[in-house]
Amino acid sequence: MKLIIIIILSCTICSLKAQDYIIKGQLIDYQTLTPLKNISIGFNEFNLGVTDKNGRFEIIANESDLTDTLKIPMLHYYTIGIINLPRTSRTIDLGTIPLFEYFTGHDMTTFNCGWFDFKCKKNAKKHWKKEAKRRSDYFNRMDVIIDYYRFVFRNSSYKIEDHLLDLSKPKID
Repeated sequence: MKLIIIIILSCTICSLKAQDYIIKGQLIDYQTLTPLKNISIGFNEFNLGVTDKNGRFEIIANESDLTDTLKIPMLHYYTIGIINLPRTSRTIDLGTIPLFEYFTGHDMTTFNCGWFDFKCKKNAKKHWKKEAKRRSDYFNRMDVIIDYYRFVFRNSSYKIEDHLLDLSKPKID
């Protein structure tokens, strides 16, 4: 009796493994086209993969994982989420995924204006206003670049909208 239960249990575990999907791809910097290594990518903190030195990753996911968002967070880059991964085959090759820079640099200027140093305060205000415009212009340029970009997956084109790549909605251009 114990042997039958063990066989049934092990067959159940085997069948669960047969339901797994392999999700793979490569992460690159959109501008330099260089691979991004050591980037965590996954559905949650328990199902993560890390890119290798060539920016490639491979994650084993189950059916319930595919209902979640595949997240690609990286410091100084826009976080991208991929939703509605297809279930048409056990291997889902996303191909090359570009990450878009989200880093304007840090302004290290300091103003140590005295209480009555109105000229210094005026210069500081002018400087920070110019810095805010520089940052705003940078993010507006990046939004245009991301809006223009189309991700190609299985011969269909997809648009990144609100940092999400929805693989159920091909974009017709």
